[in-house]
Amino acid sequence: MECTIIIATYNEEKFIEECIRSLENQTYSKDKYQIYIIDGESKDNTTGVVEKLMTEYINIKLFNNPKKIQAVAFNIGLNNAETDYCFVVGAHATFDKEFIENSVISIKENDVECVGGKVKFDAKTKVGQYFALARGTLFGGGTASYRYSDKKQYVDTASFGCYKTESMKKVGGYNEELVKNQDNDINKRIRAQGGKMLFDPSIKFTYFTRDNYKDIKKQMFNYGYWESKVIKQDPKQFSIITMVPVAFVIYNIIAILLAVKTIVPLLLCYVPYLLVYSMFYFKHAAGKNPIKLLWIYLTIHTSIGVGLIKGWLTK
Repeated sequence: MECTIIIATYNEEKFIEECIRSLENQTYSKDKYQIYIIDGESKDNTTGVVEKLMTEYINIKLFNNPKKIQAVAFNIGLNNAETDYCFVVGAHATFDKEFIENSVISIKENDVECVGGKVKFDAKTKVGQYFALARGTLFGGGTASYRYSDKKQYVDTASFGCYKTESMKKVGGYNEELVKNQDNDINKRIRAQGGKMLFDPSIKFTYFTRDNYKDIKKQMFNYGYWESKVIKQDPKQFSIITMVPVAFVIYNIIAILLAVKTIVPLLLCYVPYLLVYSMFYFKHAAGKNPIKLLWIYLTIHTSIGVGLIKGWLTK
């Protein structure tokens, strides 16, 4: 056995079967990897779906995670893994047939602590499809290479990465105090010990985004909130890009308050914003509903900004 694939689940009955079947339909030999499902006591039929699949595939193991925290789930998987490599992936995804094979080849050939691949965003609803479209662009997804690059390169973090198990255990595994953004935190600690991470576009998977405005706002808010906690723990993680959504939210509040006297501040904010948006719209989404996509971008930026602000203002 060479690889362990760790998946944390909670109420994932709509996605988990397709996810697992894609991992079972790999070019990599089944006797070389195992799949660990760590479930946070789901209230739906997630465990029932997994147990049914366990009768078909002998390389699946199911664990319980009563604390319901992702970082705890990842550590349960990591602590039970006795393989050379560990993948940490999500249930909202399906994986290309060469996903495992290309990951293992890449991490061996490049002698790095982690390799990650390129994500294609998809969704099962119209709202989700617009969100997926936005997240796949620089304007809606930050600077992470795995969102849009086709160039192999060293990176600070990797999505759904393949890690050297020894490297993860050496830094103490995941920080269980972080409800979100625990991947950025462990990647930071691995890099601090001289470890390297590689983005390899030959490693491919599809991620199914949130598919309604409520879940999108919640996800983006949590991203910002817990990103601020990571920065509080390690100020070196701060970047100017982090401040962009914060500045956007604060400036908007000020501009709206001043709008009773003059709309100039609002124009100074939204004219440049709309110009940048137009560039990405015509490059990536020509023919789509421009108002719906604009609303998605505004939701992303304001939700992340509000989350960052609240995270910094609370202990």
